[in-house]
Amino acid sequence: MEATSEEWGTIAAVVLGDGTWVGPSWELGKWNQGLEAMWRGYVESGAPQPAGMLGLGTTVRSATYGSAVAGTLGARRVVGPYGRTEVVFLLGWHFPNRRSWLWGGGGPGGVAGPDTVGNFYSNGFSNAWEVLKAYAHA
Repeated sequence: MEATSEEWGTIAAVVLGDGTWVGPSWELGKWNQGLEAMWRGYVESGAPQPAGMLGLGTTVRSATYGSAVAGTLGARRVVGPYGRTEVVFLLGWHFPNRRSWLWGGGGPGGVAGPDTVGNFYSNGFSNAWEVLKAYAHA
């Protein structure tokens, strides 16, 4: 995808606090393309699986996350009967190429115009991870 495309951008997620973990991620696909391997590993061991990348037809993780579009993260907690706990997840996004709008005569059913006007929130950050790093401790 071109970096000037309206759909171009990044999304990032993080979990805060003690006992947090990052598990494997997987490529775009269906149940048998990484998600199943991650889930089976969790069910069999009862523990989060090591970080890395799972792909189509493999249960061996690569060393990097590559072009993952999905992944796992969490926080281990022990909660007694009728107990409560809190887990804080942050989701950040950075889509800087918002287009102008062209409005038709029929109401709010507009379409994207030719000009890139951007999103104010994307000023000062190059991607979603930078946004989360800046605000995770706020």
